[in-house]
Amino acid sequence: MRKEKLPHLVQLAIFTFITTFVWVSFEIYRAFTKPAPVDVPTEVLQQLNPTLDQVTLDRLVNRIYLEDSEIGDTVIVNDLDFQQIEEESPVEEQESQADSVEEQDQVDIPTDTTVDQTATESAQN
Repeated sequence: MRKEKLPHLVQLAIFTFITTFVWVSFEIYRAFTKPAPVDVPTEVLQQLNPTLDQVTLDRLVNRIYLEDSEIGDTVIVNDLDFQQIEEESPVEEQESQADSVEEQDQVDIPTDTTVDQTATESAQN
């Protein structure tokens, strides 16, 4: 009732065959599913100039930087707001336009003359 074992060399041959079969199968699958090579135009493959433009870098440094409080609130309008605007009567529209014109007249825009002077001096250089 004792079963005879396969010799170690036969076991090794079976595992090697299974491994080789799986490997070849995956390579065939990969060959059929891999995308075609992309043709890149020669303009894209040209070498870039590694030197930096110092004038442009200086202009970037001298740009005006605005704080978040100076920018103001961002208003996001959705579809419901458009429907409400369309439903307004012409009298309400005229009143709301008059109010918005008055509000625009009251808004003060801060200007920083030192930044403007610095920008003009760097542009002249």
